[in-house]
Amino acid sequence: LHTLLQKFKDAAVVCIKLGIQYLWIDALCISQDSKRDWHKESARMGAIYGNSLLNIKASGASDSHDGLFIP
Repeated sequence: LHTLLQKFKDAAVVCIKLGIQYLWIDALCISQDSKRDWHKESARMGAIYGNSLLNIKASGASDSHDGLFIP
């Protein structure tokens, strides 16, 4: 867990505190450098997001190293 980006750690903490058992992180679940993997997994995104309890977006982050919580 210590090697994950802060925003991923924060998402895990949110899920733990809310009692959510599963966490889907696109950047970890889809190979970002593979068009083939993206096409394969993107076909499933409707089902993944459609059946989700909660969607978390790090819209306030200035880069990939920022966390979910902006001071």
